[in-house]
Amino acid sequence: MEEPNLITKIRLFRLIKNGLLKTFDNITQCTESLCGIQSQQLTSSYISLFNRVKDLDLNQIKVQLEQERSIIRIWGIRHTLHLYSTKDWPIISAAVSDQKSWFEKKIKNVRNDNEIYKSSYNRIIRLVKNKGIISKEDIQECFPDKKSFDFFISPWGGILIGLSSAGIICSIQSSNKKRYFAERNFWLPNLKWRDISSEEANENIFERYLSAYGPAGIEDFAFWKNIPLGLARNIYDRLKKKVMIVKCEGKDLMMLSDEYDDFENFTVDHNSVLLLYRFDPLLLAYKDKSLLIDACDYKKIWRIAGIIEGSILINGFIVGSWKFVRKQKRIIFNVCLFKKIDNSQKLKIKEQLDKISIFLGYSIYDYYID
Repeated sequence: MEEPNLITKIRLFRLIKNGLLKTFDNITQCTESLCGIQSQQLTSSYISLFNRVKDLDLNQIKVQLEQERSIIRIWGIRHTLHLYSTKDWPIISAAVSDQKSWFEKKIKNVRNDNEIYKSSYNRIIRLVKNKGIISKEDIQECFPDKKSFDFFISPWGGILIGLSSAGIICSIQSSNKKRYFAERNFWLPNLKWRDISSEEANENIFERYLSAYGPAGIEDFAFWKNIPLGLARNIYDRLKKKVMIVKCEGKDLMMLSDEYDDFENFTVDHNSVLLLYRFDPLLLAYKDKSLLIDACDYKKIWRIAGIIEGSILINGFIVGSWKFVRKQKRIIFNVCLFKKIDNSQKLKIKEQLDKISIFLGYSIYDYYID
């Protein structure tokens, strides 16, 4: 087997550690290893899991979310909704405890809204502790008027971000597919909550980040966690004895020292074709995307308003985008290629679309390629 060059080797090693070339055994192992999977859109997070967990079907995810409750949906890293292993909630809560969310920063600069925030926040706490599970309609009663409610309960979380980060509520689905919010002790009575310092939590997250996404730069970690570069460097300084530096095109990329031998010696069939859907963890992990995509194609994937499109990767490099729409019993896939690929790679794309359609519950699909 041909030895890959350093850049290809970094790309492929990232895919292995991310569960994309060597799958995880189960959902909790996947969510723990990746420090969560962004879940602003549930379907996106489901496909992220499908790409990484062996023999996964949609019902397994729903059972673990709604019945076993071994995974949860909370606002965590970057103050966005993620799927996490339930036992990680205390760590995630501590890791974001020293950061103000984008919403809290917004409130600080809006006249008179800080007082409404505090009073409504406390009303929601009293309500959810009393009822166990509350709906958006219940939450509306905690605000003085509908205008305030509409501002504080935004599609991206609003006031709920702080409540989730503090370990008070998680987001749940009901049988009628409406969103509800559950009080932690009511929903997870067996979860042993432990107080963790933000320092300890961030060191834990840093090591997990490097294990899942390394080799990566310190700027990548700061970007992924949405923290100042100085804070990221402080975390690195405390753990640098555990870190090995890999130099690539004049840049220092970090990885865990005890994984360096694996990086040096791994072999893999470097002809992989992967279909990552919107907001996939790998697409959110790096500030420097030069190893992922050509600069001329960047805006085709990373769009305005924080949208990240589905991506087609060959050997860890983006060569196209994909999306789908559902129409009754049929799902329609649209593929747009940025580069020329061979027929065997096109066949692999079609094979993966077939698997994704079955995973999402569709036996019939259409496929269009530009």
